Amino acid sequence: MDLEKALGLIAEVPDFPEPGVLFRDLSPLFADAAAFRAVTDALAESIGPEVEALAGVEARGFLLAAAVGHARGLGVVLIRKPGKLPRVAGRVDYALEYGTATVELPAGIVRPGQRIAVLDDVLATGGTVAATGKLLEDAGAVVDSVSVVIELAALGGRAVLGDRQVNALQLTFRTSGACSLHSAPGVYLPATGPRLRQLCHLRKGAERAYPGVPQGQRLPLWFEGRTSSRRCG
Repeated sequence: MDLEKALGLIAEVPDFPEPGVLFRDLSPLFADAAAFRAVTDALAESIGPEVEALAGVEARGFLLAAAVGHARGLGVVLIRKPGKLPRVAGRVDYALEYGTATVELPAGIVRPGQRIAVLDDVLATGGTVAATGKLLEDAGAVVDSVSVVIELAALGGRAVLGDRQVNALQLTFRTSGACSLHSAPGVYLPATGPRLRQLCHLRKGAERAYPGVPQGQRLPLWFEGRTSSRRCG
């Protein structure tokens, strides 16, 4: 199965877990062996050669990090919800799109200077990934990059991640339509830079501006079954 079809299995559930929230449910993707393999392979390609371990965020991040870790021969650091660990190295509270949450790092797992890539299913407001990065850096690790399946661009998660490299398999601007950006190996959208425009032509011809896209950078863009390349700026 190709990546486009795999990502098409992700379900959208309105008004969950609260009214007004559009929840992305990856359960159908995980349940399909070919789709799970396609996403695992794509995420594995996004991990740089200097990465020494992966950090998976509870709970769907565990599945992704474990699969990618197996594919790349890397160990996995489990970022847990509170109350799950017998020994805790650090704890960070943060805001979600629809509430607050806490993540904890197990003691004695991360070594100083270790380069770690963070994996999760969705980048929304960026709170979970930012909290994970702080946990790892407080323990002396170096956050190499962040890789996610879906980025909800309208929620501005990149803005809170500083200059971290972010790799997203699907970039969605969710209003009356959506577009998907499939990252190629080594191609990513930096979180820094001037507010430039990436034109994303929706079903009604609307356009969306996206911050942090370098002017002149060419990226693969998928929309309504067609693969093309658009230049930003």
